[in-house]
Amino acid sequence: MCLTLRSFTALGNEMRTFETGLVQGWLASCDAIALRELRKPLLSERRKRSARVRIDLARHQMDGQPPEDGTTEKERERDRGRERERGAHRVKDALPADFEAPDVTSLILGSDLEVAVNLSADHMDRVNGLISEASMLSRLEFTITDTLSNVALQKIKFRHYADEINRLVGAMKAAVAGLAPAEKALVMPAVRQCAIMLRPGFGPLNWNSLSVPSYISDCGAAVGRLQQVTSQIVASARLLQKAARAIEAVKIVPSSTADLTGVSGGVPTIDELMTVLGVQRAAAVETALKQYASMVTSLKKIEETITGDASGKCALMSEYYAYWDRRVFKALTTMVLGGFSRLKKLLLGPTDRSEPLFRVSASLSVPDILQTPSLHHVQKVLAELQDDLVRCTIPFLRWEDGTCLQMEPQPISLSHSLANGDRRGDGNPEGSVVVKSSQVYLIGDSAGSIGVTDPDLAVFTYYSDMLGDSQVEGAKNGVTRIVSVGTTNIQRFFREWHQHERIWKVDRQGTLARFVAKSPSLSLYHETMAHYKHLYTKFSEAADGTTPDGTIPVVKEVDFVRINCKPLVSGIANQCELWVHSLGYVLTSSHRKTVLQLANTVDRYAMRLVQEPRDLAALKDILAAQADLRENGDFEQ
Repeated sequence: MCLTLRSFTALGNEMRTFETGLVQGWLASCDAIALRELRKPLLSERRKRSARVRIDLARHQMDGQPPEDGTTEKERERDRGRERERGAHRVKDALPADFEAPDVTSLILGSDLEVAVNLSADHMDRVNGLISEASMLSRLEFTITDTLSNVALQKIKFRHYADEINRLVGAMKAAVAGLAPAEKALVMPAVRQCAIMLRPGFGPLNWNSLSVPSYISDCGAAVGRLQQVTSQIVASARLLQKAARAIEAVKIVPSSTADLTGVSGGVPTIDELMTVLGVQRAAAVETALKQYASMVTSLKKIEETITGDASGKCALMSEYYAYWDRRVFKALTTMVLGGFSRLKKLLLGPTDRSEPLFRVSASLSVPDILQTPSLHHVQKVLAELQDDLVRCTIPFLRWEDGTCLQMEPQPISLSHSLANGDRRGDGNPEGSVVVKSSQVYLIGDSAGSIGVTDPDLAVFTYYSDMLGDSQVEGAKNGVTRIVSVGTTNIQRFFREWHQHERIWKVDRQGTLARFVAKSPSLSLYHETMAHYKHLYTKFSEAADGTTPDGTIPVVKEVDFVRINCKPLVSGIANQCELWVHSLGYVLTSSHRKTVLQLANTVDRYAMRLVQEPRDLAALKDILAAQADLRENGDFEQ
């Protein structure tokens, strides 16, 4: 028993000796470790391998072959450059206080695409481990060095520094995270200021520096400025995008015939329709122009936030102006394409229209059927309507290069010189254009439509770009094909009336003369007159709307047109009536002598038949007259 106790006591003493030696060795090195960690810069880069590198590593692991290296040559070269840069940063007196590290702005903007690099405060993991172990050893009644005790007492301060720096870095990253490439260029001054403020955190500042609180304060001010700029840019960009979408949504053509305000009394004529569409289109373009003007206001607000000036000529924003100029053109293109799309649906129908777009009337003007207005006029007006949809972009004046200010009207001579030396002389017709790349110069009537009445001035709009756009050209051709098919169907409908053309197209007098020359019988006269009288009744009832079977169309809808055939039907009925009257006149004229002779014969026989049979001779005369009447063929005709 005593032997066992002495063995355990000896073992305990040996363990205590080992433990004491281990702790003393640890304490001897922990001071150096703590001081080395506290002398590290406040900021460091935290790398994440790119997806391509991770895939490459995984492939090597699956093949059972260790990769030669986890990074590409480009990444290794970047690492060596940054190591040299960090080595230079450790030399306190080698760099000015406001030195901007070349990679700090890229770290803030996140422009490194190959390897994701994030700014982060060094959390001093090893120092925290030392502090935790020192606390445990202190509870075990081990003596802790003064250096380690001081570090442990400042643990909360170091944690506060790290949290504040990480918060600032996170705020910077969040401020620029949602910016488009064109918008990142606008925040470069604020980003550079943040980079200058952050730069000391990569060295010479470390965790022992007394100026860390002021460093955090200065960085906070720079980050606040960056957040202010980015928030204004984001808010203005949201307004700009909203205005662009509002322009895209503008309806320069109504969606259905029910939206044609100002049309009363049923289906309008084509001229009335064009008037109503013109009024609605002008109102829609005015709405789009207001949105266009609001975009200039938003751009100036961004400029004022960045530079303190709202001139609209900021050189830093030239690319941003160009970006929104292209966005405006895209919005206008969508607006025009939407107009063509809705016009196409209205022409195709019937789901997008409650009734035809316009009406035409057909009338008889012997020997032709007239359409009012003519199909040529209809095609011309619809072609003009398509051109008007593209002309909606004329009021949108282009911005001067590198600004968001509308281009002022220029003298025609200057516009010619701008148009790469266009030499057309002074003989420009009214409404002509001079094209230079993406600009258009409107002269005369077209310029007057947007308030420029001086014939010697030209204005610059989006019109030429719209004319040359392949999508707009394709949409225009599609509508033209629909109109062509519609007019062909209308012509086919009018050709169906040619089955009745003998009623009005033949020479009535000549036909009747040839008819009389054949000495027709009275029954043939009666049959011919009955035919034309039947046609007269049929067409007159159709014109009055009393035809039960509807075989004769008085109102016909062909594609997008309603054709009023009532004047035509009434004209045909009048022609039938003329045939009846002409036949009666010819019959009367050609048989007047025969009729008179028959009348005399009838009178003579009547006198013989009505006498009283007073004697046998009178009775024989009456009977003889009756016999003559039975045998006489003069009355068969």
